[in-house]
Amino acid sequence: MLDWVSTTHKEDVKDLEERSAKLMNINDAFLKFLKARDRSETRQFVEVACFFEQYAMYKAGKKIGTIVPKESARLPGIDPQAIQADHIGMCKFEDEDREGYRNISQRLSQWVSDLDRKLSGSTAENQKYSVYLGNVNYRDKIDNNKGVVMGHAHSTAPDGVKITGSSTSNTYHGIKPSDLGATAG
Repeated sequence: MLDWVSTTHKEDVKDLEERSAKLMNINDAFLKFLKARDRSETRQFVEVACFFEQYAMYKAGKKIGTIVPKESARLPGIDPQAIQADHIGMCKFEDEDREGYRNISQRLSQWVSDLDRKLSGSTAENQKYSVYLGNVNYRDKIDNNKGVVMGHAHSTAPDGVKITGSSTSNTYHGIKPSDLGATAG
């Protein structure tokens, strides 16, 4: 799909393929950074917003699809927002009255005004509710996944971590019960 950009290097395009090792490493490092900031007693948490293009790209009148679909613009706990443009146009607004421009500028303005607030203590003390997720190695092979895969979870909200009407059955390869603190038997 990205071969339509003539100046794009093939290695860079390969790194952007879905589930590429480099892309997964970047995602993993970013999530670890966010988690560390969220748990910090001394540093302010980081606000994040995710956006995706609503319209497909075309080359010479031929539809080549979306570059960043909604599914790729997701981070845990963050709902991605559509920008009414294709990939090239999603940062090039015709004027300040466009919905995408207003959404992004309002979000940035809110973040800037929030910087002036003095925050003390952890995120859990400054936000009404927080959810903390443990570590999960998504690179290990998991077969027969019929439910939720996550590490330990804790929430400051009542019923913040609740799975309703679900049963989970997973087969983990590369993980022994002793690694999870479980005993055989």
